[in-house]
Amino acid sequence: MQHAITIVTGGSMGIGLAVAEQQAASGATVFNLDLTDFQYPVPNATWIKCDVSNVTQVKQAIERALSSVG
Repeated sequence: MQHAITIVTGGSMGIGLAVAEQQAASGATVFNLDLTDFQYPVPNATWIKCDVSNVTQVKQAIERALSSVG
């Protein structure tokens, strides 16, 4: 999964965390949109504080993620 970008909502715990870990292990650059930071660090993953019920925050978070990877 070279050069893949994965955006996970709710990636700080539970199933979302498992998805973030799996994607990062596959080589993807992962962005976790969540109100809570990761329970523990995930390599190649960045937490972006975001309330996914707020469309404006989601748009801003995605723009931030994409601009950080070019």
